[in-house]
Amino acid sequence: MPESEEKRETLQNTMKDTQKKSPAEKFSAESLQRFWKEKLTPRKRILLAAVPVLILGCLIAASSGIKTETARAVRKTVEDSASEEGVISSGEEKAVLSEVSGPVAEILVSENDRVKAGQVLYRIDPVLYDFEEQAAESAVRALEAQMDRAKIGQVMTTSPAEYLDGLGKELEAAKSALQAAQSAWEGMQVLAAGGDVARLELQQTEAEYRSAESAYRQAQERYQESRTLMEKLEQEGITGDKLNDTFFESENGMLEAELEGSRTKLLQLKDRIARCEVKAGEDGIITSLPIKQVSAVREGMETVCIRPAEELCVEADVLTSVVPWLSAGTPCEITVSRKGQDEKIPGHITEIYDFASAGTSALGLSEYRVHVKAVPDDPEGLSGKEGYGVTLRFLLYQGEDVLTVPADALFEEDGKQYVYLVQGHRAVKTEISSEYQTGTDAVITGGLSENDTVIARADAEGIHDGVRVR
Repeated sequence: MPESEEKRETLQNTMKDTQKKSPAEKFSAESLQRFWKEKLTPRKRILLAAVPVLILGCLIAASSGIKTETARAVRKTVEDSASEEGVISSGEEKAVLSEVSGPVAEILVSENDRVKAGQVLYRIDPVLYDFEEQAAESAVRALEAQMDRAKIGQVMTTSPAEYLDGLGKELEAAKSALQAAQSAWEGMQVLAAGGDVARLELQQTEAEYRSAESAYRQAQERYQESRTLMEKLEQEGITGDKLNDTFFESENGMLEAELEGSRTKLLQLKDRIARCEVKAGEDGIITSLPIKQVSAVREGMETVCIRPAEELCVEADVLTSVVPWLSAGTPCEITVSRKGQDEKIPGHITEIYDFASAGTSALGLSEYRVHVKAVPDDPEGLSGKEGYGVTLRFLLYQGEDVLTVPADALFEEDGKQYVYLVQGHRAVKTEISSEYQTGTDAVITGGLSENDTVIARADAEGIHDGVRVR
């Protein structure tokens, strides 16, 4: 066989063998090694060797850092409210206190009656004050007469001694009149005990006795005062005309002062008698009548309780943590549940008390609450519902299109607010400002922009400024 044909046959056999080899056999370790040495320069060899290292490093970097939950700053509508149980009321009860003492004459109202301001509620028998009034009137008349006699006596007598003589005689006459009036009064009491005289006649006799007693007491005081004045002037060495002038001038002054005092007492008694008729101070509802349980009252005793008929309101006790967000005028929603249906009535706060009261929560924990009053926007909204229990819902915050992040993303240090802003896979402590926080959202007013990413829970384990996160 020619040589050329032999070489051709060998080449064809070699090609057939090569086609039969697998890809792994074609790129054996030896062929790769030969390719590495013959085809690649040293520089290319280094670069090619670094590729797997770089890939591995990227994989490690991607899997390193603290795994944590993040959230974006987004804009939305935020609304927050608080609810408390309350009761519909028409205001606090007011007690009517008796300003006088005496037996109850008549009661003109009953419990649950509606009364108007100025309406008579009850009357007290003024018999005790009638006697005193008569005595006071007698005393005034006696002093006025004594003033007249004194002026006449000062003209008719030549000296204070003669004037004192006249006062002594008046004292004796007053004493005799008192003894006669006392005997008549004591006899009348005996007859009254046997039922032989009318009550009015008995009262008249007693009034005469009290008047005589008052007249005698005044005459006695007048005589003693005048005698004391005379002795005092003599001890001071005042004699003659000067003694007369000084004595009568002082005597007139004492009489005028005594007369003025008696007139004042009489006016006070008349006022007390007028107060025996007790009237309602304002419109309202009679809630109780303690006066029904007694036959006589004493001054200062509680006799009637009236609930003012002012517009109905809702009263509730609110936790102190909620109160800072409330003020007079804050909107609220009053929910009245009746017959299985809820009626929602819009309203607003009218009054917030200035103090808190200690109490205990349903869980047995100490808490402090502040009393709050609210009224419906429509004055007739609560008509006919007095005493009903309600749910009072206060609108604490309402904002539209406000920037928010999760409330747990915020934390405080030294009185300042912060979040952890995620930048380049790291947590960056960033100061922010907020205007309100609900249980889930914080309303941001500064320090963040929309779509910024923050750590959702600032207190998550391992989170601090600069830490790598993923």
